[in-house]
Amino acid sequence: MDKRDLILHCAMEQFMQKGYHQTTMQDIADAAGIAKGGIYFYFKSKEELIQSVFESYLERMSGILAETASRYEPGSRESLFQQIKTQLDELTSHSKMLLLLSSGQISLSEQMRELSMNARLRSFVWFRNQLVGIYGARIEPHAFDLTVLVTGLVREYIGFILLNGAKLSSAKLARMIVRRLEDSVRGLENSGDEPVLTSEAFRTFYPEGDFGDGAERRRLVEAAAALLKRLEPELESDAGRLHRPAAGMLQEETASPAPRPVVIEGMLALLQAVDGLSGWPETAAVRAALAAWKAVPQHEPDPMAAQET
Repeated sequence: MDKRDLILHCAMEQFMQKGYHQTTMQDIADAAGIAKGGIYFYFKSKEELIQSVFESYLERMSGILAETASRYEPGSRESLFQQIKTQLDELTSHSKMLLLLSSGQISLSEQMRELSMNARLRSFVWFRNQLVGIYGARIEPHAFDLTVLVTGLVREYIGFILLNGAKLSSAKLARMIVRRLEDSVRGLENSGDEPVLTSEAFRTFYPEGDFGDGAERRRLVEAAAALLKRLEPELESDAGRLHRPAAGMLQEETASPAPRPVVIEGMLALLQAVDGLSGWPETAAVRAALAAWKAVPQHEPDPMAAQET
């Protein structure tokens, strides 16, 4: 841990223990084992320090969620469950810091308010993209409405944990949230209701958000990358040399702006010669992502598939 990160870590600990106004720069310096002047080399004021603590917390949360997601099949319900559980665990473990930021003790600067709003919007879009990755194009029109329902549920339970000291199991809560999400998906699909919060409406106040028609293609790219990574040791062998062209074509095709399902299916068929590949979870993930991509009505029809029929 470098000195700047050490200062941020100690500042967070001191703020949580004593409160923002009660914590002095000397307290933080003592906790970090450095001279007070050393803090001012990195941070001009306590206000700048608390903002950096908040930014560091957000970056840490994003990194932990990304690391959690990498351990599970992309676009799976288990991945979503584990990410929600991780988020609940992290929010609970930093409850004092969250209470500090939301209690009115700190007069937030305009920059910090903007940072907080952007973090909320990014989290919202992240959750929306998770839903589209799992349920596919069929729920995309309702993806933002579903996100409102689920994130509202999460927020209220977190409120009980932070404000009322409720002792709730993060695993039990995350599992319940995923199940209520399943109920909501079925309800919206059967209702015939028009979406309330559409992509177009969301873009009016968050134009830089990464969402829209690319979710299914991203899922296909991620699934193919996971399969190719597992294939690497096989391709290094003399026998695996024969499969390198098919692997290269699979990588190239899934990374293209409009992947052609017939080409991907052909490369998967060629790669079946690799011992055990047909039973790998990574192979199943590619096939599931490919099926979801084929179901998306927005992409251009595959001319090669049309010739086959």
